[in-house]
Amino acid sequence: FYLATAPGERFGLPALEAMAAGCVVISEPVSGGTAFLKSGVNAEVVPSEALAETLARLSGDDHLAYRTALREQALVTAQSYRMNFQRQHLRILLEGPLAGLRI
Repeated sequence: FYLATAPGERFGLPALEAMAAGCVVISEPVSGGTAFLKSGVNAEVVPSEALAETLARLSGDDHLAYRTALREQALVTAQSYRMNFQRQHLRILLEGPLAGLRI
């Protein structure tokens, strides 16, 4: 599990890294995670006062299948985010400093 408890987090990189590592992410709503934290899909996004209860609930054996589904979708999210970032970075290079080069 990874608990994201910093409401002022601007990007949400720690939560994204936890997703890439296969952790179940439980987060309070953070400005930096809105692009990729999808409650009930790849994470649980709950108010800060519900973090402990959510961790306790999801830790139970009866939520194993749900935890597995969250982990699987979190990995997909982290991988796709990485590819999108790389595509954007490459586009910036090709339209900028490398625009005149031919391979």
